[in-house]
Amino acid sequence: MKKIYVYIGTSYKSIRQKEGAYGYVLEYPTPKGPATLTNVKSIKDASQYKAELTALVEAVKRLKNPCDLEIFTDLAYVSDTWEREFPKRWAERDWKNSKGEDIANKEEW
Repeated sequence: MKKIYVYIGTSYKSIRQKEGAYGYVLEYPTPKGPATLTNVKSIKDASQYKAELTALVEAVKRLKNPCDLEIFTDLAYVSDTWEREFPKRWAERDWKNSKGEDIANKEEW
């Protein structure tokens, strides 16, 4: 299976909601060497978490075939949540946390 590298980031320095920017780079191997697809967009009234997740969602939507993803982010919220398989458990519980409350950013997850 082809390995795709996804690099995501934002302009945010805090988790407060405000206007900012997010972006991603998809890198994949070709016979001539690595190729990339990139995109950067502005976003209004979003937290750093939402912006980072939006970047990841948009990057994954660009993929056309099954692949093995390796995701790079400096935001522990995304990487730790994914590694601990919380989205899988949330989906099984109709996107509720252990207290029965809607999870934050459920649309993006």
